[in-house]
Amino acid sequence: MAKWYDYETFLGLYTKKHGKAKDRHRLYYEFLQCAKQKGEHMLCLQYIVESLWTDAGKPYYKLYPAVIKQFLRVNLDKVETTSLQMPTDIETILIQLPCGSLVEGNFECQNMLVAKLNKAKHGHDGLLCDVRYTISGKIQTCTMILPYRLGPTVGQVLTHSESTRDNDDTQMLSKEMCEKITHIVVTCLLLENDPQIIHPDVLTDDVDKWKETLDPKYVEKAKRRGKFGWVIGRDMEVMPHIRSWTFALYWTGKGRTKPIVRFRSGCIVHKQLVEKIPTGYETEAEND
Repeated sequence: MAKWYDYETFLGLYTKKHGKAKDRHRLYYEFLQCAKQKGEHMLCLQYIVESLWTDAGKPYYKLYPAVIKQFLRVNLDKVETTSLQMPTDIETILIQLPCGSLVEGNFECQNMLVAKLNKAKHGHDGLLCDVRYTISGKIQTCTMILPYRLGPTVGQVLTHSESTRDNDDTQMLSKEMCEKITHIVVTCLLLENDPQIIHPDVLTDDVDKWKETLDPKYVEKAKRRGKFGWVIGRDMEVMPHIRSWTFALYWTGKGRTKPIVRFRSGCIVHKQLVEKIPTGYETEAEND
């Protein structure tokens, strides 16, 4: 059964050490001023994004193992960076990876807090990813940016993602890992809202009830309990004798200029041959 890591916020770390803060907005403001005084620009962005995410109810995408490899196969070369949008009414979202799904040596990526940056507000145009990962089991954090200034398409900037240290103890991400993380993030933002792929993450006891009724009361109930997110790929399996399902980029809208990543289901390969495979069971006609 798939498992995911929790995302430890700076506010959470503070609470563990000093107790619950009376005013979290005031605390984030103090964090921000301290980072500014030290000239830590990327840390300032992390505080801003985390504060927005907390205010929004901590929305998330929870990815299942089956989709990770398929996401990395989607061709994003011609996708314009202006096409990348956050989910409706959400400024930031957490992308949770299943345990053991993105590993390189003693490095394991756990999750990414993603926000779309605006140069007027943040000093950058691009996507910011606050990446949480472990090195030999020790948790680390770093800021990664997909900067739009390097080109008009994702393909042109994909190999130029910037990984920035938060401190001298934080290991830089490899170029290959930066590309994989960026690929997963961009694919999530382009993903079509298809009920075959994406489901609200309701409470465990309500999963079957929600599947049967699709009643939004179960979604609202989960949000009241602190679960505000969606699961991606929970019901996807590869069946014997069926070509693997995958994700593919489609161009939609007027003039086919809007890119969307859609689920492409598998199909029986050489159906006529499969039908001829002996099963060991006789048909009714053969019994007559």
